[in-house]
Amino acid sequence: MLSLLKESGSSNATIQLTGEPDVGKTSMALETGALPSQTVFIDSDVKGVVSINQLGGPKEFGMYRDVIADIGGMMLETAIHDYYMEIISEIEALDPEKRRVIIFDTWELFEKTLKPVVSKNPSKFREKYSPMGSIRGAEEWLASFDYEDGLISRISSMCELFILVSHVKNYNIGGQRVVGKFVPDCKKPVVRKTLLRLWLRHNPKSAVPIGLVMKRINLKRVTDRGIRTVNILPRRVTPREEDGSLWDTIRWYWQNPIGNRAPEPHEVPNEFELSILDGTLTDDQKTAFKAALVQEAQEEELFGDSKLDEAKEMQEKGKSFVEIAEYFGKSVPEVVAWLNE
Repeated sequence: MLSLLKESGSSNATIQLTGEPDVGKTSMALETGALPSQTVFIDSDVKGVVSINQLGGPKEFGMYRDVIADIGGMMLETAIHDYYMEIISEIEALDPEKRRVIIFDTWELFEKTLKPVVSKNPSKFREKYSPMGSIRGAEEWLASFDYEDGLISRISSMCELFILVSHVKNYNIGGQRVVGKFVPDCKKPVVRKTLLRLWLRHNPKSAVPIGLVMKRINLKRVTDRGIRTVNILPRRVTPREEDGSLWDTIRWYWQNPIGNRAPEPHEVPNEFELSILDGTLTDDQKTAFKAALVQEAQEEELFGDSKLDEAKEMQEKGKSFVEIAEYFGKSVPEVVAWLNE
């Protein structure tokens, strides 16, 4: 991938890898073409240390941090945030050759500290906030997104390739979990700031995963009709038999871009994969969701009063409508109406 970035003229790029458990996200993150000595690996996924030891151990890397071991029983988000900020400063101080590739595997532990930090130190991130609790909560979320934007840009500027690895989380509609439906465990800044986003899936024919392309790379060319955009990848990247990594297949597409041609059958996502890419539901997921709604309605009749009491108690303790809505999986207007019943 490093050589591909050089060919494309990019000085740095940010890529997100997500997908099913044990599909090979860490392996792909390490297969960019950089040597261990040119790689910074920030590991909060526990399993990453196994790969690191197979490559000679932490000493072989430009920098390695076992986050879970370092933070121990640390629970406060602000303390964990300070720990990560120290790591970022350490990365900046490294010789550039030791940080050609920076990998955060995973990103979400750090990302989840950003909103609490903004809420604790609001004046550092915005001059004025609304006096209304519900609006203020939304403003703090927006400030945390701006903060994350800046952090991603800062880390990306230190290296040629910044890789954010994300787990997946349950997908909810109105607080109700959709069985079999998942989304990347990340916030909007990751979607905005990345050049390429891949959802990795288990490959029944190979140990090399299939890549669903959530955000495609393209190439700009000057033609006799002006600037034109050439799509490099199809929506589904299936590794070729001769490729030992999905990066090899991506490089092949760089040299043989899909452009505007009709995709081959192996380049077309199936119904389930399209539901991942388009944010839709398959027929099976719709059926399961409707059944869950019926069950939830029945449970609401039995436990509705206790939930309302809990919500009112949270309100008395100073929790905002936004925080209560997030806790119960409801919208803010629903919570306002609920508490005013």
